[in-house]
Amino acid sequence: MIIHAQKVTKHYRNVTAVQSVSLSAQSGQILALLGPNGAGKSSLIRILTGLIAPDEGHLTVVDGERQYRYVPEQHLGYLPEDRGLYREKTLRQNLRYIGALRAMPKALRNERIDYWLNYFELTARADEPLSRLSKGNQQKVQLIATLLHDPKVIILDEPFSGLDPVNQEQVLNLLSELKDQNRLILLSAHQMALVERVADQMLLLDLGQCIASGTLAEVKAQLGEQQAYVATFANEEECQRARRALDELPGLTVSAPSHTLGHTLECRNPKSSGLESSNRPNAAPEVSATVEFALSAPEQLSPALQRLSAETTILKLDRQTTSLHQLYLQSIRKRRTSGTGEAQP
Repeated sequence: MIIHAQKVTKHYRNVTAVQSVSLSAQSGQILALLGPNGAGKSSLIRILTGLIAPDEGHLTVVDGERQYRYVPEQHLGYLPEDRGLYREKTLRQNLRYIGALRAMPKALRNERIDYWLNYFELTARADEPLSRLSKGNQQKVQLIATLLHDPKVIILDEPFSGLDPVNQEQVLNLLSELKDQNRLILLSAHQMALVERVADQMLLLDLGQCIASGTLAEVKAQLGEQQAYVATFANEEECQRARRALDELPGLTVSAPSHTLGHTLECRNPKSSGLESSNRPNAAPEVSATVEFALSAPEQLSPALQRLSAETTILKLDRQTTSLHQLYLQSIRKRRTSGTGEAQP
């Protein structure tokens, strides 16, 4: 199964909810749709599911030799943000009804209900009304209803809603299992730290526009992540020597040094070429000096380290990473401040 959208646009009166958005995804992949409320994620999902049609652009869904204008219902498992089960009916009654709507044979329906109830550890509560369950367990039942008919394409809108960290991990594991089963998964969620762990491709939206797309590394690069490092040295003199060495290299940004008392260092043993910890019992507090520097291109790291090694001794080198969440917020603020992210009339 392959989904290919080319410059899809959707207008609602005075607002362009989706503006010239393109994406591609195929079986065995997880594509994450990310963005704040009003970014256009829900409208894009409705286009993919056939609930609404795009005003411009093209959407093609390929299943073998067949092509569709949206994901065909028989192959679609859709978890909407607005839930739709019957709270006063039992878990089993709700799921049997969903299976019947999907025209599943009774034996298969019951077999799969038992499987998923056991998977989510809900078997003991199968005959309780849905209303007695916690929000997190109700979310599990919604997930079962989405997966019951074994769909090829799974679209999940906020699947982590109401889940505690333990159950979030369970859903992350489930997504990996479904991916290994060659399902095509589209995931819309606000929890970027969780999405980073499972998504193969990402599409970041703001006010209907795509602001970044691709793998995590590609998205971070498009959002302007710099490669930054912190080098630790034994003392102030070594630190100053390192700064002078780095200042002579073009394209590097060097920050001011900082001093740390009682910092756990990795110090070079004179008898060894390796790095060993000096965090010994009863050891006196040690003073270290650090220099943070950022690269304008990845290939600058090697000459920077060669220059540092020639001038001083690096005790420790740490890569400074910026989370996708932080980069996204920075990008949104920049767009709103510059006015480039205004909604189209």
